[in-house]
Amino acid sequence: MKTILLILGMTTDCMAMPELVNLKERTDALAHTGIFDAVILADKNAENLDYMIGTACKEKKPEVVYIAGMDTECGVLLCAMELRRAGIRPVVLTNYCASSAGLHYHHAGILTLKRLLGEENLFYGEISCKTVLAQTWEKAISADAPSPALSLEAKVVARLKEKHLHISFAESCTAGLLAARLVNVPDASSVFDESHVTYANHAKVKYVNVSPQTIEKYGVVSEEVAREMAIGVAQNSTAEVGVSVSGIAGPGGGSETKPVGMVCFGFLVDGKTHTYTKQFGNIGRQAVRDASTAFAFRTLLDLLD
Repeated sequence: MKTILLILGMTTDCMAMPELVNLKERTDALAHTGIFDAVILADKNAENLDYMIGTACKEKKPEVVYIAGMDTECGVLLCAMELRRAGIRPVVLTNYCASSAGLHYHHAGILTLKRLLGEENLFYGEISCKTVLAQTWEKAISADAPSPALSLEAKVVARLKEKHLHISFAESCTAGLLAARLVNVPDASSVFDESHVTYANHAKVKYVNVSPQTIEKYGVVSEEVAREMAIGVAQNSTAEVGVSVSGIAGPGGGSETKPVGMVCFGFLVDGKTHTYTKQFGNIGRQAVRDASTAFAFRTLLDLLD
């Protein structure tokens, strides 16, 4: 399995801590271990960061990119999402320095990374000395890295095949991301029937049988509407499994009762419906959509057990 280690530069506060390992020296040492096919050290604010990542990925064609960052949850998140969209699995090694703020200060960034990437792709901890930093890296490096065939969507396809089930999607705020990720899996056609992007209210009524009265009573972003979307798309496509998503990706459109980042999900599995509401927060339009997609696949796996 080809891997790349991407190290995002530390903040000024971290650089001022004399007990921390020199990243340049550590990078050079890692480059000669043979563990990674490439090691990249980049300032998190470097204008050529995208170019560096893109060039390395194009040349090495990695299956996994380990991202090491300190106090750089936002930069790590952006890199991880770009890699995900390119079909490359990101494994994040994000750290925060021992300080008065500590984990509390970085809680939001770490929580967002967990939601979007899954805990199996995130290693983090408080860094107070170079030994702890090395231990964090080594823990992730030595962990069993699943192959692309074990991605969430690949697991869903495998589980559906085992059970001889077919699936269809009705997507609103995710606008086809669930379907797009599923068809990245070889032989997805054996379980995937059709999908609908029902962005407008009238599209939900026309294509997946949502009642106008349900929309009027509960609002389009509601578990009631999500339930009808899941049932309707399954019935219309004769699939045994229906999955729906309806939410507010932002940056506008939210309210006090239904804020930006609120997403409702509907699942029809084995003739039973299940609905959920997640509050992802105002983390950015694309981030909400990515988080919704990951949650839908993880939840579906649980329901198929």
